[in-house]
Amino acid sequence: MKLKSLDGSVEGFYFYEKQGQALRIDGNEDDNGNMILHETLDEKRTSVINAKKIGNEINGILKNPNTGKELNFSVK
Repeated sequence: MKLKSLDGSVEGFYFYEKQGQALRIDGNEDDNGNMILHETLDEKRTSVINAKKIGNEINGILKNPNTGKELNFSVK
């Protein structure tokens, strides 16, 4: 995963090995490290991510807006 944040705006991508594709991520981060991000593939929103950044670690929940399925995650 590669993310960059500037003035509360976040953008980047991560590589999804199972699909063999890079997924785009964009959204917002507040001053406390809370993030609301959107994952897209081919201009279609595939997930909404609610996360918290603490130091160099991001923890959160990735939710598929179509199925409602949720996945907890943690990245460093």
